[in-house]
Amino acid sequence: MGFRGKKAAEFKEAYIKQFNKMRDWIDAREQIKHDQRRLNDAIKYRQDQTGKLNKYAYSQENNLIYRVALGQTGKQWLSENGYPDDDDIRQHLSENTLKLLDELTTENAVMIKLGMPYSERKIKLEQSALYVLRQQA
Repeated sequence: MGFRGKKAAEFKEAYIKQFNKMRDWIDAREQIKHDQRRLNDAIKYRQDQTGKLNKYAYSQENNLIYRVALGQTGKQWLSENGYPDDDDIRQHLSENTLKLLDELTTENAVMIKLGMPYSERKIKLEQSALYVLRQQA
């Protein structure tokens, strides 16, 4: 970027801003992967503690988080937005939405480990989502 002048400076600033935005989005996706592992571990922990196995637990918990964050399941959101229902939804979400998912995933994992029932966790997650959305606005 050896160009000089006002237009060149504006281009450089816009380029750097977009690059930083992309980096933040990638970081948010990586955090979600980490928190997904935490959620999976919490589900396994709870199943080990109770001796009750639910082969749908992982999808149910992820659907809970997507319903709270997006108002619908991940598959429904993908379909409504014109994507294949087996696509990775995270690549299509904004940085703020990824951060919300991260927050909800972490909180849900903790509540699962504590043995909170689904209905109570749903209420708590909805309250957290409202709080996070107000903070982002």
